[in-house]
Amino acid sequence: MKRIRGENQDSQIIPKYQRIIHDKFILDVLSLASTRLSNNQIADQITSMYGFKVSPSVISNCIQTVQDEMRDWHERPLENNYPIIMIDGKVFKIKTEEGGRSKYVNKTLYVVVGINADGQKELIALYVSNTESATEW
Repeated sequence: MKRIRGENQDSQIIPKYQRIIHDKFILDVLSLASTRLSNNQIADQITSMYGFKVSPSVISNCIQTVQDEMRDWHERPLENNYPIIMIDGKVFKIKTEEGGRSKYVNKTLYVVVGINADGQKELIALYVSNTESATEW
């Protein structure tokens, strides 16, 4: 590869000596991915937002990294000592496509928080359900 002299060759995504992509960049990628855009479409949007080109494989790697971290978080061992556990649900209307037609369905996001013996709150779980009811807890 030819070397370009006299120009700044530092990465615009990852600063020199940094190995972790900036949180805002990843949040923007995840936000675009949640709208069901393809990796190519997300890469195009990132180019227009940040002013530099990224490949669809970079987008795919960002999404995969977050999915791996989420899986690790869900599978982590929990403390056995939670004298208090709080469960709450929030209902959201989610737009879905069925048979070429859009419709809105209710989905409930449950948040489970445990309070340990020291009084510290710890997020135990997040999960999505089709309904909000005691049987889902």
